[in-house]
Amino acid sequence: MREFKNKILGLIFIIFTLTGQAQSIKTVKDSLTNKPVPYVNIWVENEMIGTTSGENGEFHFSKSPSDKIIIFSSIGYKTKKVQYKDNLTTFYLTPDAIQLKEIVVTGDRKNNSVIIGDFKKSIVRHYFACSGYPYMTGKYFPYDESYAETPYLGKIEILTAIDIKDAKFNIRLYTMNESGIPDILIFNENILCTAKKGTNLTAVDISDKLVEIPRTGVLVAIEFLIIESNKHLYKYTLVNQKEKLEGISYEPKVGTIPTESGENSWQYNKGKWGRTTRATYLKLPEYKDKFTEAAVKLTLTN
Repeated sequence: MREFKNKILGLIFIIFTLTGQAQSIKTVKDSLTNKPVPYVNIWVENEMIGTTSGENGEFHFSKSPSDKIIIFSSIGYKTKKVQYKDNLTTFYLTPDAIQLKEIVVTGDRKNNSVIIGDFKKSIVRHYFACSGYPYMTGKYFPYDESYAETPYLGKIEILTAIDIKDAKFNIRLYTMNESGIPDILIFNENILCTAKKGTNLTAVDISDKLVEIPRTGVLVAIEFLIIESNKHLYKYTLVNQKEKLEGISYEPKVGTIPTESGENSWQYNKGKWGRTTRATYLKLPEYKDKFTEAAVKLTLTN
């Protein structure tokens, strides 16, 4: 009997040990300042497992990816790959300075602006959502010679829908590399946005940053953040089933526009950019067999 009790106690100890390891809190810090780095997207290499560091740089995995390679990605820092060890508590990121083009400001001129990628909210009936794995969805805006009159990025507007009070997401701005893949950051700071409850155009104005649209075009990438304040629990049922199941999403959801071509619609998964595929799975007539493109529009200014 004593031997049986010892086995049970040993099993309980193992379970609590493993649970503690899986949920132990880790921290991401700047290697130069030793300050926490918030909103770092972190995932297991080649797997759909990931998370995001919070405002204080802390993060945890629901299940320990012990001995696997994990990847850290954050604007302003070099991407880091490291073998995950349960006994490691702090991970350091190295700042990555980007040489930006020098801006020459001339005398007074008349303020001009132009909107590109405009859309009607009424046509949006489908949304990109994040189920708990870090990824980005982006819309590419090719360059046009007419933009020379209004070369700077002003307002960025994204159609969002959320079921909680507020939700944070990040915007990254890329241009294309020589292979035509989004790869080169043109702005070395997070553009952190807060979406409000409901369906709204979430806007951010960066005109004061004097970010010029490259001649290779610009990709506006929406980066979902796997943080506790973005978590939304909901109930759903499967087709022909009565049992209610519980799901988790990380807000906000991002509206999509149906298009005939997917050449300007991109998604970032497992450390790689790729174009979205045709939405054969959607039953909505407006979207059936079409491509889906993030509902994003830009205001360019001079």
